[in-house]
Amino acid sequence: MRALLATALLLVACDAYDEDLGPAPFYCGADEPACPMGYECMDDPVNGTKVCVASGDTVGEFACDNDNLEPNDTLATAVMTNLDSVKTYSIDGRAICQTGDKDVYALMIAASGEHVEATITFKGGGALLAVGVLNTGGVTIGPATAVAGESTMSRAEARNLASGLYYVQVLAPPSGGTVSVNNYKLSIAITGP
Repeated sequence: MRALLATALLLVACDAYDEDLGPAPFYCGADEPACPMGYECMDDPVNGTKVCVASGDTVGEFACDNDNLEPNDTLATAVMTNLDSVKTYSIDGRAICQTGDKDVYALMIAASGEHVEATITFKGGGALLAVGVLNTGGVTIGPATAVAGESTMSRAEARNLASGLYYVQVLAPPSGGTVSVNNYKLSIAITGP
C-alpha cells in the first residue's frame, strides 16, 4: 500500500513534459496536427521547407534592429560601458545580425571582490543567444546559463573578481537551426563585495 501511495505522489509531483519547445523553428510533422499546441506550421522561404514556429512569430527574413554600435565584434572594438562609475548598465535594440556576429562590451571592476552579472532577453523566432563574461584575455570566466522557465533569456555571472578590465560578449552559438540572427536587450550589474 505504501509503495502504491509513494508512486502516486511521485507521478503527481513530477511532470516531465514541457510544452515550451523554445523559439527556434523546427520541422513540421507529416501528420495532423503538424505542430504541437502553441506552434504553427509555416513555409520557410529560406530553405523551402515547412517549419513549426511559436504562435505569433514569423520565419524567413528576420528584421534586425538598427544596431548602431557596430563594429563591436572583438575585444579591441568593444563598446565601453560606464560601469566604473555606476553599478548597472542596460541597453535595448541590439542585434546579432549576421552569421558569426558577436557583440562585445567592456567594463571596469573598481574594487577587488566585486561580481558581474549579465542577462540578455532575446526575441522568439530568432536564434537562441548566449551571453558570457570574459577576462582581459578574452577567456570565458562566466559561461552562459539558461534562466529557468524563460526560453528567451540567458545569464552569465563571474564572482569575486580582481579589479581591472572585463568584457561581456553576446553571440548566437552554432545550433544548426534555420535562423542565426536575433535582437536582444542586455543588462549588466556589478554587485559586492
